[in-house]
Amino acid sequence: CTRGNKHDQSWNIANMAAALDEHFFSHHGAYPLVVHHEDLTDAQQQRISDQVRSSAVVWQRVNFSVDAALPKYYDYAAVFRDVNLSHRGGNLSSPSMRGTFHGFGYRTMCRFYAALVMFSPLLLQVDWYLRVDGGDSRITSAWPKDVFAHLQARHYAYAYETISKAASSSRLDGALRSFNQANPHLKVDAA
Repeated sequence: CTRGNKHDQSWNIANMAAALDEHFFSHHGAYPLVVHHEDLTDAQQQRISDQVRSSAVVWQRVNFSVDAALPKYYDYAAVFRDVNLSHRGGNLSSPSMRGTFHGFGYRTMCRFYAALVMFSPLLLQVDWYLRVDGGDSRITSAWPKDVFAHLQARHYAYAYETISKAASSSRLDGALRSFNQANPHLKVDAA
């Protein structure tokens, strides 16, 4: 999502890849950088790969098209009718009328990162992953610890951490407590 930025998304991802290389991979090891993308060109992928010297960059194509966005058990007609109303001219590819510029595509991206990413063929091969957003996340100094070693040493299944001025989330903390109570065999770090 570029939301009116003068650069395309590959520019944002390239900057994030460079920051991860400088502030995480070079301090904590050569973990692979998996980039989930819908339509990056070979030239854009090369631009991003050129920013990472400490780790392998692996590409995983995803499909956020309208036809692929929803499970087959959804009532497509009802969803499209409701969602179309919030898009200019009823076009799901155009920004929403609420002024957020986050429409159906953004919603499908959120759905992907909320759950579907865990079933990505590449991520099925790992125990943990660290999600950073190429457009919104900023890593400006050395990451304080190897988050993967931290998770492994404590036998955690999930953790989140804020290392900036971002506000903590009491709702997320509550959801994690509920998950932990329902799944006592898994350890959850909500610190």
